[in-house]
Amino acid sequence: MRANFEKGCPEFSAITDFWHFMRDNWVTETTDEYWSGVVKGADALADKYKNTSADLLASTLAMAGCTILEKKSKKEHKEYKVPKTKQELLWLQVYYAYRDFLSGADEEDKKILEDMLKKYEDKAETKLIRGAMGREN
Repeated sequence: MRANFEKGCPEFSAITDFWHFMRDNWVTETTDEYWSGVVKGADALADKYKNTSADLLASTLAMAGCTILEKKSKKEHKEYKVPKTKQELLWLQVYYAYRDFLSGADEEDKKILEDMLKKYEDKAETKLIRGAMGREN
């Protein structure tokens, strides 16, 4: 069934904000400042709609936008070395993927994830996943 997103509803606004995010970052650059801005913009887009009916939509669009810009950058700047901020971009993508997973996970899925976190407590990814879960430990 087709949705009717009225102007001003969270979903309509999230799509509009995504369009602005992509427009503002479409011309890729090879600077840390550019990628820092991409990371901040994607994070702001997802956070703006957290705990709204557009939560999943906004975080997925933010992640997709980052992926598109990264692929576009690699195509346009073949000699480009990945700066630290692009590594942060990858972490941001992983963070939102886990957050989206957790928003739809049932108790059994959460138990499996918790068991894996205990098994790999010393890994950097564990801290990232715990952050997506909304807790540090």
